[in-house]
Amino acid sequence: MAKDRLITPSYCFILAANFLLYFGFWLLIPVLPFYLSEFFQAGNSTIGIVLSCYTVAALCIRPFSGYLLDTFARKPLYLFAYFIFMMMFGGYLIAGSLTLFIIFRIIHGVSFGMVTVGGNTVVIDIMPSSRRGEGLGYYGLTNNTAMSIGPMFGLFLHDAGVSFATIFCYAFGSCILGFLCASLVKTPYKPPVKREPISLDRFILMKGLPAGLSLLLLSIPYGMTTNYVAMYARQIGLNTQTGFFFTFMAVGMAISRIFSGKLVDRGKITQVIAAGLYLVVFSFFLLSTCVYLIQWNDTACTLLFFGIALLMGVGFGIMFPAFNTLFVNLAPNSQRGTATSTYLTSWDVGIGIGMLTGGYIAEISTFDKAYLFGACLTVVSALYFRLKVTPHYHKNTMRKKERYEKVIAWFQDNIPVAETELHYNNPYELLIAVILSAQCTDKRVNIITPPLYKDFPTPEALAATTPEVIFEYIRSVSYPNNKAKHLVGMAKMLVNDFNSEVPDNLEDLIKLPGVGRKTANVIQSVVFKKAAMAVDTHVFRVSHRIGLVPDSCTTPFSVEKELVKNIPEKLIPIAHHWLILHGRYVCQARTPKCDTCGLQMMCKYFCNTYKVTKEEPKAKNK
Repeated sequence: MAKDRLITPSYCFILAANFLLYFGFWLLIPVLPFYLSEFFQAGNSTIGIVLSCYTVAALCIRPFSGYLLDTFARKPLYLFAYFIFMMMFGGYLIAGSLTLFIIFRIIHGVSFGMVTVGGNTVVIDIMPSSRRGEGLGYYGLTNNTAMSIGPMFGLFLHDAGVSFATIFCYAFGSCILGFLCASLVKTPYKPPVKREPISLDRFILMKGLPAGLSLLLLSIPYGMTTNYVAMYARQIGLNTQTGFFFTFMAVGMAISRIFSGKLVDRGKITQVIAAGLYLVVFSFFLLSTCVYLIQWNDTACTLLFFGIALLMGVGFGIMFPAFNTLFVNLAPNSQRGTATSTYLTSWDVGIGIGMLTGGYIAEISTFDKAYLFGACLTVVSALYFRLKVTPHYHKNTMRKKERYEKVIAWFQDNIPVAETELHYNNPYELLIAVILSAQCTDKRVNIITPPLYKDFPTPEALAATTPEVIFEYIRSVSYPNNKAKHLVGMAKMLVNDFNSEVPDNLEDLIKLPGVGRKTANVIQSVVFKKAAMAVDTHVFRVSHRIGLVPDSCTTPFSVEKELVKNIPEKLIPIAHHWLILHGRYVCQARTPKCDTCGLQMMCKYFCNTYKVTKEEPKAKNK
C-alpha cells in the first residue's frame, strides 16, 4: 500500500511561509541590540527589557490563541496574525520614540505567539496523520534553516554598513512573500464545533501537563544556551567565532529532523524523545566541562565546543517533532490548537526561566556552574519523562495497531457471524439488490425484490424487458427511474459481454451500469470472498468515530485504503459487515447508542464526548 501523500502544493506553501516568517524574525535578532543602542541610546538593561517584551507578549497570547484556533476558522486567524506580524517590521521604521518602539514590540510578540501556534495547527490539518511526525519534522526544519542563515545575513548587512531601515525592509519583504505563500494554503473544511463553557482545559491541554513539565525543565538550559553561550566562551577564554555554535546546532537539528519524524510515524514517539533526552543530558554535562578542558588543550576544547553544538542540535531536533506529535495525540481533533499552544507555552516558559536563572547563577558564581545546573535539570527531565510522562501518554492514547486489535477482538467475541441483510439466492440476484440498495434501506429492497426475482430470474429475461416495465416493480425505492435503466443496462452487458455471469473482479464489475466501486466491492466480498472493503455511509461514519481512520480520510476511497491496510486480509469480508451492522443498529448517525455500546473504551468519539481519560477494555456484554 502506497504511503499517504505528504508533499502537496499547500504543504509546500506553508513550508515556504514558515521559512520566510522565521527568516525575517532571525534576521533582526542580532541587529536589534545595535539599533536600540545607536538610535535610541539605550543602555544594556533597557535593551534587555525592550527585547524581553516580545517574549512575554508571545507567551501571554499562546494559551488564548489555541482556544481561538479551536473555536473559529483556523486559516483566517493564521493569516490575520501573519499580516500583523509582517506590518510590525514597517512599524519599526516609523517608530520615532522608544515608547512607540516598545508598543510595536509588544504587538509584534503577540502576533508572533498567534502566528506560530496557527502555523503549527494548520500544517497538522493539511497533512495525513500517518505521516504527521515526518511532516512536522520538515516543517520545523524550515525554522532551523532560517535560524542558521538569518542571523548571519543580518550581521553581514550590519557589518557592511547597510542602514537599519534597509535591514528592516529586508525582513519586511521576506514576510510579504511569506504572507503570499500562506494565503495560497488550502485547508480542509472544519465543521462547526459546539461552543462549550469557558474552562481551563479550553486554554491548556490538561492531559499534556506532565509532558509540559518535562519540556519546561528541558527548555531551561536551552534558554541559557541561546542567550549566554557566547559570554560563557568569553569567560573561559575560548577564542573562536561563537556565532558558529548556532550554525552547528542548526545543522544538527536539520539532520535529525529528516529521519526522526519517520520514526515518530512508526509509533516510536516516547522512544525518540527518550533518545533525544539522553543526547541532551550528555551534551550539557560536556558543555560544563569546557572550563576545565581549555586549560589542557585550547584546540581540543574548540573542537569539543562545536561538537557539543552539533550533538545538542541532534538531540533537540529529534525531540521537537516527537513532543509536538505527543501533545497533538493527547488531544481530540477539536483541540489541536490548544495542544499546540500548550506545547509551545511550556517551551517558552522554560526559556524565560533559563534566561533569568542563567544570568543569576553566573552573577553569583560562573557560567560553567549555570550549565552544570542546567545539565542536572535535564537529568530530572529525563527521569520524569521515563517514570511519569511515558506511562501517562500510553494510558491516555491508543495507538492505531492496538485500537484495531481491540476492536476486531470485540467484534469476533460479540458478533462472530455477520453477513449482508439483503435477500438473494445467487450472484445475479445480489447484484440487483445491491444496485437497488443505494441510498435506500435493505428492508425496503427486500420487500420489492421477490417479485422482481420471480419474473426476471435470469440476466436474459431482465435484458429482454424495458426500464418502464422494471420501474413498476421498483417505484418505491429511491431514484427508481435511474435504477430501472441501470438494471436493464446491467443485464444486457452481462448477457453480451460476460456470458450471463457476474464477473469476479473490480475492473469488470465497475463497467456494468449502476455499479460503482462500493457495489463492486460488495459483490467481490460477499460472493467471491475477496478482501474487498465496501465503504458506505455506515462504514465511513463508524470507522471515523471509533478512530480506525484519521480525519484526513475525507473520501470513501481513502477510508477503504486505510481499513484494508490495517485489517487482516482474511477478516476484511466480515469486517465490512461488522461496521455496517454496528452503524445501522448502534452507532447511528443522529443518536448513537453509546450507553449500550461495547466499544466505548476503544472509541475516540465516546472518550472525547464524555471526557474519558483512560481507555480500557470493557467487559463483554452478557
